[in-house]
Amino acid sequence: VYCGYGHGRTGTFVTAWQISPDGGNKLGEDQDTTNSRMSDNHVENKKQADAINKFIRRNTPTPAPTPAPTKAPTKAPTKAPTSDGGSCMSGNTGVKRLTENITIQDDGIYEIQKRNDESNDLNEEVVLVKYLNVGDTIVGIDKNHSVSSCNVEAVGSFGTGWMYGNYTEDHFIYDSVSNSITMHGASGILEEGARYDVLTSCPLGIDESGTAFTPIDSDFCGINESDMKWEDYVALHSAILAIVRESGGFWFSKDVYSDPKSMLEYAPVVCETMLKCARPEHDCEDFERAGTTFIDTFLTGEAKDKARTAFPALGRMKEKGSPSQTIILSDARNTPHRPHMTVIAILLSCCVVVALVVLSVSTYGKKRSNYKDFNSFSIKKDHGDLP
Repeated sequence: VYCGYGHGRTGTFVTAWQISPDGGNKLGEDQDTTNSRMSDNHVENKKQADAINKFIRRNTPTPAPTPAPTKAPTKAPTKAPTSDGGSCMSGNTGVKRLTENITIQDDGIYEIQKRNDESNDLNEEVVLVKYLNVGDTIVGIDKNHSVSSCNVEAVGSFGTGWMYGNYTEDHFIYDSVSNSITMHGASGILEEGARYDVLTSCPLGIDESGTAFTPIDSDFCGINESDMKWEDYVALHSAILAIVRESGGFWFSKDVYSDPKSMLEYAPVVCETMLKCARPEHDCEDFERAGTTFIDTFLTGEAKDKARTAFPALGRMKEKGSPSQTIILSDARNTPHRPHMTVIAILLSCCVVVALVVLSVSTYGKKRSNYKDFNSFSIKKDHGDLP
């Protein structure tokens, strides 16, 4: 027992002893109880937690084999079983959260990295997506492809479903080779689990494996947008972010949709028209119509009231209080100012005037130099000054 050198290893030993028969317990307790023991005993990192779980598996008796069925088993599926949709990532996906203080609060935090972030002087801790809250700060990628600290703007739950690794097959992630947004695909172990969605102030979040994820999938933007240009995605993300900041993050929850399956059939229309509105041309007429239909048809009563309260001019393109104006104003705030040609012309004219004035003063100075001897004379007031 390493009592003199930190309680992490000691806590690992104590936890293993507690869950063993020598400690008065039986192996095979549920994972939540084991996680609680590790937290109470100050198990510090993932390696120590893995050692405990390995000890449990090694010492748990293998159950008797199930009798062979009398009927041939159903063939395992070659792709994820159908679900009720939703832009999804696993709730057990780890992301790096930035905090001022490192503490073990619950079993969601299973690894601690005590490293200062150079720009924010914060610490990093890996936390599961299902434990994120709006207002948290995680590591992501900004529109200039720089690693950045990103605010969590919305976190939503979409029930349970099948995922490959940490993502549904059609969830959009970033492909650095093509510099585009593409579907995750059927890569990884097929498992069923709790599905979540995360929107941050940055276009991309980064999970603990290094995958750069988005808050959308082909359910929202359609299969035709399985590969989306980076510039289009940044514009679309900015539009979604503007809508959420104006109205709230309730859009990222399965419970606000009265008919989720039918909603997913119409969602690609909203995505397509929103992207047209978010581009520099700001063609927003179709988006206002699609948005009105989406809100009135697919949102529950309470969610519909929230949307119409946030956007009293819903359906009226570019008017104050409309979704399209919210998107356009957000784009104006995020786009570097480019001087209008009229302004440039005025500035050039000013430069010419200034140059003429400087030239005149210089010539006048030379003439004044010819009259330097007059400075010693007494000039009568009624004569005025010399030229």
